[in-house]
Amino acid sequence: AKGIVSALINIGAAYTDMEKDEDALRYLLRAEKINDTLGGEDEKIHILSTLGAVYIHQKDYKKALNVFQQYLAFAKKAGSKEDVKDAYYSISGLYADMGQYQEAYATHRLYASAKDSLISEESKAKISDIIFEHQLEKKEQELNASKKENIINELSIKQQRTQIGILITGFLLLLISGIFIYSLSKV
Repeated sequence: AKGIVSALINIGAAYTDMEKDEDALRYLLRAEKINDTLGGEDEKIHILSTLGAVYIHQKDYKKALNVFQQYLAFAKKAGSKEDVKDAYYSISGLYADMGQYQEAYATHRLYASAKDSLISEESKAKISDIIFEHQLEKKEQELNASKKENIINELSIKQQRTQIGILITGFLLLLISGIFIYSLSKV
């Protein structure tokens, strides 16, 4: 059933984009009715946002304000900071269209605050990602340095073993040669 709601919302949004308000309202209100029985908050937020845009286009500012205030309430309840920001922006513009400039200004300040908060959170997340990447690279470099050091140590040990082997072989050849010469001189 959520798929039906999403489809109805998308059709309503398409009609909104085409400025066919009556068709948009028909699909959006139908989506809202079905969604209300299901209790889908994300879909409700999307429905209210789009309905508000339709009412603004129709210049029915009273309905638009009511819908956008519901949109804001649902966005806050859902913890959707992006939708809270968008709701404040829509309400601020709506108040300006209605000539209520003090309310528009006050709501625009709330919008700006929500926007700054989102930007701050995004910046913090990006900084955390950069720090994580840097630490990961540093660990990889340390690991690579450690691997290189191990390889050098292994090569050094192999070289020492080879040198010891050559010395032992040389000593044995010298010993055998000495015994051979000694036995030849006795004969």
